[in-house]
Amino acid sequence: MIYYLLRATYKNQEVYTILQHNLSKLNDDLALMLRKWVSDRFAKEPAIAINLARAMFTKK
Repeated sequence: MIYYLLRATYKNQEVYTILQHNLSKLNDDLALMLRKWVSDRFAKEPAIAINLARAMFTKK
């Protein structure tokens, strides 16, 4: 499901339908899995994490 959410977000597509069809998967396990994926991914590429944090938290 995460793959489909990320792909839809990247393509500027609606994610509501994906979430609605996967309500049973929206639980604590998803949060833990997402946290682990993010930690693993950004540990390998810290520059991406820094740029993403800047983009998310820079006031416009």
